[in-house]
Amino acid sequence: MIDLSAGKRRYRLFWGIVTIAVLIGLCSSCLSSPAIETSAIDNLIAEATTRESDGDFASAIEIYLDGLVKFPNAPRLLYNLAIVYAKSGAYHDSLTVLERLNGITNHTNTKYLNALAGIASYSGNLEIAQECWKTVLEIDPMDFDSRERLVDSFIESEMFEDAYYYALQAYELHHFQSWVFEKLTLLEHETGRGSGASWKLLADSLI
Repeated sequence: MIDLSAGKRRYRLFWGIVTIAVLIGLCSSCLSSPAIETSAIDNLIAEATTRESDGDFASAIEIYLDGLVKFPNAPRLLYNLAIVYAKSGAYHDSLTVLERLNGITNHTNTKYLNALAGIASYSGNLEIAQECWKTVLEIDPMDFDSRERLVDSFIESEMFEDAYYYALQAYELHHFQSWVFEKLTLLEHETGRGSGASWKLLADSLI
């Protein structure tokens, strides 16, 4: 009789190797996809940044819009597009993109929230700005730059009680910077709590 066992073993070994090679290829493809996407987005941003540096905002915007057709939810493309819109004076478009971006990130990214707040404030949409800064402080109470902007925004809106609340929190968090005492001095008077003299005395002793 002819022994077929050796041939069967070689046959199985051959197809085993082929199967492993195919699986490795598939895994490599899966693993490389994010890297390919990141590289493509990097290239788009580099190209758009060059156009932006030359003052060609329209071309930069077009590059980002084309990129978003392929990568519709890419946060970096959306963020950079919003910034270019703002630089070109298209504040409404910038706000629209930033609102979309913050929706995608579930309003958890303080960088994107601060960007939306800044553009909203600059374009006169104080309510949007205030809500964003409040969310930032819920995430990071120690973000005192955002806190100061929020307090200033409330003062501008003559919402003195809200301004006092957030300024007082800064003091309670031991943020003894001059702006805290200046605002609390003003706001103690504006809210009818007193003359503000006590905050001036504290400022002299702590700063």
